[in-house]
Amino acid sequence: LNVEQTPVGGAATSRDTVSFKVRTGTSSDVTVTTPAQDGTVSTKTVTYTGKGEPLSKITVNGTSRPVASTTVRSDGTWEAIGTFELANGKYTFRVSQEELNGDMKHTDLTFTVKAN
Repeated sequence: LNVEQTPVGGAATSRDTVSFKVRTGTSSDVTVTTPAQDGTVSTKTVTYTGKGEPLSKITVNGTSRPVASTTVRSDGTWEAIGTFELANGKYTFRVSQEELNGDMKHTDLTFTVKAN
């Protein structure tokens, strides 16, 4: 797109070229299937599953560091295994989806670990 500005009073005209992309359609939101929202898991190494935009990067974020990450499969499903054990207790994590075009989507996940 070419843009031209002509000021009042005879000042010099300025021109510039602006590039942009038109996005068609909408992408998929990130969702979490397991652990269930407000559910309980019986293992300290948690496996997270869900759905999202194919080929997007999924990161499960704790309060101070990433807990798990993966890439959404072409069928829109994803699975990420926790990189460390969690102590018994209640957790709230933010699950982030970074799409190929750079867009970010998030959902929060709260669950309880109750393992022996």
